[in-house]
Amino acid sequence: MTILEAMDESTDHDVEGELAASDLFDHLKVLLELLSPRQREVFILSRKENLTYKEIAERLEISEKTVERHMGDALKFLRRNLLLYSVFFSF
Repeated sequence: MTILEAMDESTDHDVEGELAASDLFDHLKVLLELLSPRQREVFILSRKENLTYKEIAERLEISEKTVERHMGDALKFLRRNLLLYSVFFSF
């Protein structure tokens, strides 16, 4: 195999990887919309805005335990559905 052939394969692989990542990201956006409004809000505050559970609780005027429950439920839902997605699309 020549260096150019290896580069072509590498580029093809990167494109395939980018497409897979894009599909996964699109699927994640759909899954986020399926969360309850409060779960989605807690998840976004935690993962996108990097707030602590305490900061989220203060901002939303709920207890830290409630934040933990919403986050746990959201993560469980996302994990389960992303696993199903990966199994379905691995063939």
